[in-house]
Amino acid sequence: MHTTGATRQRDWVVDVVRLAAMLIVVAMHWCYLHLWVDEGLQMELALSGPVVWALTWLLQAMPVFFVAGGFANTLLVDRWHSSGEPLGSFLGLRARRLTSPVLPLLAVTLVVVVLGGLIAPALAGTIGDQIANPLWFLAVYLLCTALAPLAVWAFDRIGWWSAAVLLAGAFGVDVLRFWAGVDITWLNLALVWLFCHQLGIAYARRRAWTASPGQLAGVVAACVAVLVVMVVPGPWFPTNLGVRDAPVSNLAPTTAALAVLGIAQWAVLTGVGSHLLGREPSEPWKRRIGTGNALAMLIYLWHVPAMTVMIGIGLLAPDLLLPPSITGWAMVRPVWFVLSGAMLAVMVYGAMRWEVWFSRFGTTASTAQGVLGAALGTAAVYRLWQLGFGLSAEQLAWEAGLVLAVALLSGARSARAGDGPAGDGSVGAPDREVVGAHDGVGVQP
Repeated sequence: MHTTGATRQRDWVVDVVRLAAMLIVVAMHWCYLHLWVDEGLQMELALSGPVVWALTWLLQAMPVFFVAGGFANTLLVDRWHSSGEPLGSFLGLRARRLTSPVLPLLAVTLVVVVLGGLIAPALAGTIGDQIANPLWFLAVYLLCTALAPLAVWAFDRIGWWSAAVLLAGAFGVDVLRFWAGVDITWLNLALVWLFCHQLGIAYARRRAWTASPGQLAGVVAACVAVLVVMVVPGPWFPTNLGVRDAPVSNLAPTTAALAVLGIAQWAVLTGVGSHLLGREPSEPWKRRIGTGNALAMLIYLWHVPAMTVMIGIGLLAPDLLLPPSITGWAMVRPVWFVLSGAMLAVMVYGAMRWEVWFSRFGTTASTAQGVLGAALGTAAVYRLWQLGFGLSAEQLAWEAGLVLAVALLSGARSARAGDGPAGDGSVGAPDREVVGAHDGVGVQP
């Protein structure tokens, strides 16, 4: 069942928003820490002050990224329904594209941990923790992707109620946390982002596309008013990213404030998307946008390792690259961005070659294997986010679980056309849909 007015075509506005969101995440992470050398490596959160607090609301891109993901997954679910293939085919292809890029990251990190452990065991453990830190997004997006057929089915039958239930659940978790002292905040890691994903389904079904700019502006204004009521008297937090003078934010643990922000971002996206309907960028720009989206997941996974290498280089020239003053830190940011960007480009190229090679293998069509592989992959990524990459018994067990999940999601048959990382066997082709960030390997809708 497809709602009247639903689209089955990719949306370049969504592509631009998704790519911009990813670049914002990378930039904020590269500006997050102030490191310097004073009888060893010292660090503190670099950002602070009311201006930064305000910017964390304007630049918090995760809600709209999940909105974009909901749009993309709706197209993929519609395509899967049209194909008549079993559920295992959907899960095998989508979940493997989200999990397989983690394998080279895991392998490289374990080599660094082993070698680093011979020199500085504590530092090696920290590296494993930091590189695994962004995996929370991947775990949640895997969950969204696995539940996408159910989420689309629910929206097509009960509409906005499917989102309202999730929003109510998110607020319920916050109420229990703030007023009853019941800590089940881990639930909001699912509820808030599944809610934003549901907004993306609404965008794909073109709900509210006939709303006037004034009506959509009213939605944004209402969201701002709700957030003011939530934040100013409390107990919700004034920032959406931990900063030096406000280390606890609405992002970690996730609160319903980000769901409200997601509604505002969805309203803006709906207004822009509906206004630009039928207008297309030039073919060169389409190719650039397509290439950026196809590489989004790899950029996300490898931007922390690139920063880690940059820190290592900084230790060789701390006076230049790791100045102790915050003013000096700000002045060397352009150098950090250029050098980290160059390292990231090299790492992404290597990871891209892995994806092209691995795409030669087929994906499972077995529903049992697809469900088990997607569930195990989601659980493994989630636990590795919590534990970090390393060599403890529990870490090794979940790392083996991730490898097993990828194996379950793979098949012995030859890869069909469209099973490659760009959906057509190439990277950067303009006719593919990207389904992840925080999937980044393209999928042809």
